[in-house]
Amino acid sequence: MKEFIHITALVLINLLVVTALSNGVAAQVKSEPAASLSKTERLLKEISSTYTVLKGNNTFLVPFQGKNKKDIEVIIVESDDMIVLFSTVADGKEIEFTPALMRKLLEFNMQADHIKVGISERGSIDVQVETFLAWMEPKGFQVVLDQIAAGANI
Repeated sequence: MKEFIHITALVLINLLVVTALSNGVAAQVKSEPAASLSKTERLLKEISSTYTVLKGNNTFLVPFQGKNKKDIEVIIVESDDMIVLFSTVADGKEIEFTPALMRKLLEFNMQADHIKVGISERGSIDVQVETFLAWMEPKGFQVVLDQIAAGANI
């Protein structure tokens, strides 16, 4: 009888230990705030970037200071498996589209490594990147952000 009580006690102790461990693991998973962050926000935190969340948890504004353009705002939008980063160089109302300006834009577009320069449907000059989110890792993300800011500073 003593053996039966001893075995029962061991089984109960093991059940209590397993239950306590599994509750501890579940609590650790629930308390992890990074799990609720989007991949873009995790990347922004990893590269120690200053940013503002604009809509929900998938649109961000990253401010930069330029030499030619004082305040540069890079907008980042994450959607499903894609990410778009863009900035407006000049509003369409401020631009006179001369052949010389168009040539300069085309030349810049060929010199830029990762970004494209274009005229939006609003008539503004924008720089942007669209890519798969899965391809973004911290170092490459920083390069793309810097390229967008540099492109907006022309």
